[in-house]
Amino acid sequence: PAQAALRSGEASEPVSVGNEADWVTAEDYPLQAMRAGEFGTTTTRLTVGTNGRVQECAIEQSSGSVLLDDATCVALTDRARFEPARDPQGRPVIGTYLKRVRWTLPE
Repeated sequence: PAQAALRSGEASEPVSVGNEADWVTAEDYPLQAMRAGEFGTTTTRLTVGTNGRVQECAIEQSSGSVLLDDATCVALTDRARFEPARDPQGRPVIGTYLKRVRWTLPE
C-alpha cells in the first residue's frame, strides 16, 4: 500500500513494525484500575515521527478510565515502532496512526 501511494503521488501512512499485540500487554493493566473493575477500549491517534517513533499520543475516544487511557499512551509511546510515513518523493515525514487498545479484566 505504501508503494502504491507513492506511485500515485500521495503521501503514504506510517506502517507498524513488529507485533502490535506486544505493544500493550496484560502486565500494563494498572492495578488500581483492575481493583476498581475498570475496562474498556481506548482509541488513540499517534503522531509518528520521521524516525518511526511515537512523538505524541492523543486520546480520540476514552475507555471511560483515565488510568487505562494513560497506560495506553505510556505503553504505545514506549513500544510502538513504525516505518515512517513518506512524501511522494519517498522522504520520511511525520504521519498519524490510529490504534485501539481493548482492556479486559483478567479472569
